[in-house]
Amino acid sequence: MELKAYLILENIRKIGDYGKINQKLLSLAFIKAGRKLLEEKSGQGIDLIIEAEGKKYAIEVKTTDTDEIKFEEKKEGYDKKRAQGLGFVPALAVIKVSPLSNWVIASSEGIHKVTLRIGMLCQKRISLLEEGIDDAYVQVLLDIGRKLLDEKPSSPQGWLDNLIRPQVVE
Repeated sequence: MELKAYLILENIRKIGDYGKINQKLLSLAFIKAGRKLLEEKSGQGIDLIIEAEGKKYAIEVKTTDTDEIKFEEKKEGYDKKRAQGLGFVPALAVIKVSPLSNWVIASSEGIHKVTLRIGMLCQKRISLLEEGIDDAYVQVLLDIGRKLLDEKPSSPQGWLDNLIRPQVVE
């Protein structure tokens, strides 16, 4: 991640709802990278549904400052079954926020651990989703992230939702 983008992300952290805002920024990065965003929601379980080359992915987004994430097996397990039942590939998108980090996007099939080291996901990476995502994410941070900080909307999530909603493919 470029230093400028990292500094913007660090300032976004101060706004609050950091993980949810980062999820919305990632959804915009997927669009910028040429993927279809079918759904984005800020609740429990599946956060994004992305389509790439005719395949649909149900993605849980995690933002962390450490080398581990908490994977709430009951919640994600339920959603994994639901996603698989709908023909989606269940996946995790994880970023450890640091100047040298990139997104790791991996299949979550077969993952049952409650605490998961990010490095363990490397064997299950989904290159189709990772391709171009880091560059797109940096661009989103430099453009939209900077604008979010400059405009200081009363509802940062709502502000981002207004950018995302028109781009969702139904």
